[in-house]
Amino acid sequence: MQTLRINALALCLMILAAATVARGQCIETFKLARSDGQRGDSFSAAVAVSGNRATVGAPYATGSLPRSGLAQLYDTETGELLWTFTTDDPNTRGFGAALAMQGNLVIIGAVNDEGSGPVSIFDTDTGVELSRFYSSLGQQAGLFGCSVAVSGDLAVIGASDAERCFVFDISNPEEPVELATFAPAVRAYQFGASVAVSGTTVVVSHNAWFDKRAFVFDISDPEHPLERATLHLTSDRPESWRHGYGTPVGIDGDLAIVGTYNDEYADTRGSTASLFDTKTGQQVGTLRPPQEFEYDLFGVSVCLSGTVAAVGSVDFSGRQMPRVFLYDVSHPADPIPIGQLAPGEFDWWGNFAWTVAIADSSAIVGDPWDVGNEPESGAAYLYDLTRCDFCPADFNRDGELDTRDVLDFLNAWTAGDPEADFNYDGDLDTRDVLAFLNAWTAGC
Repeated sequence: MQTLRINALALCLMILAAATVARGQCIETFKLARSDGQRGDSFSAAVAVSGNRATVGAPYATGSLPRSGLAQLYDTETGELLWTFTTDDPNTRGFGAALAMQGNLVIIGAVNDEGSGPVSIFDTDTGVELSRFYSSLGQQAGLFGCSVAVSGDLAVIGASDAERCFVFDISNPEEPVELATFAPAVRAYQFGASVAVSGTTVVVSHNAWFDKRAFVFDISDPEHPLERATLHLTSDRPESWRHGYGTPVGIDGDLAIVGTYNDEYADTRGSTASLFDTKTGQQVGTLRPPQEFEYDLFGVSVCLSGTVAAVGSVDFSGRQMPRVFLYDVSHPADPIPIGQLAPGEFDWWGNFAWTVAIADSSAIVGDPWDVGNEPESGAAYLYDLTRCDFCPADFNRDGELDTRDVLDFLNAWTAGDPEADFNYDGDLDTRDVLAFLNAWTAGC
């Protein structure tokens, strides 16, 4: 009889609930913008975070030379600007176009319109440039530094015009040593446009309109990189739908994420982010936006940190506010939406979520065209991932709070599923039902 009364109450609530409630947002802690920023600086075209520090690149800002580029280091807990990194090389342009952080080091790539590099390593404690280096191919390594990644003592640098990547030993960051250069067996246009590394596994993408692939390399013997697998991107759309401006990648452990976004405005559901097992090269999961959202460019930026995946989503048509979606990918075949990052104050002419990085409890999201100090000068947003409302009443974790959550909870409770122990007291009883219904009624 008790169960019947509870189900009757749930049914009444279902009838009264006509609308769904979106999952809560994570808390934005700071908006970062240069006080002297200018239109076209592209501040936040690259972002990186490590511990309680974040770096933001502005590759077209005036650093030590006009439009040579710069990068700035911030304290994620206070929003304080700690250091501004610049280059005094008169031939360098696009400094700050690529970033990677680890410990007290930040690696900064520069993208010259013509020629190669350089790449610089700075000490984030002192702000001192420790080294500046090029590839052994010199000017033949076109766009050396367009992408950078670091793991342990190894740094991987992309040179997309040369369609190659380079491995450097940075155990002594004052004297990086080039160990090897590598490329896939089959030519990939602008190979090296995006790189990510975890341990001794590297994921590299390329830019191509209709041929979307990413590549896995093993650098356990860093002097002899081994091509392990090709990640073939699948989609519900025909090949002609799967083209875009590039293919962002991320990796943590044996799991890789690849953005397969679409630049066709008419398509609202074709863009995805794909999860791969780097040992086998097999696709093991697909990330999509919640059903109530429609984006032109879901997957324009991606990253992985532990079991959390972040996917940036931009909508040029103005249907939706851009945002970053967070997923629990502990079980890649069944990813769970767990939160969203959205700006507190949004410039509809900007492209929030164009870049994203997460580490531990911090996240940083870039909008290179945001109204910072000047229109289209750029801004970055910091988030505390410990202050996210993950909405426990969204029982089926589909990103919506609706009557299906009530049905799923009651079915689990009736079946004795431990997940229905909503108040975490170790017992399945009516107190769990009351706690769930109270949370569901309160909304997210």
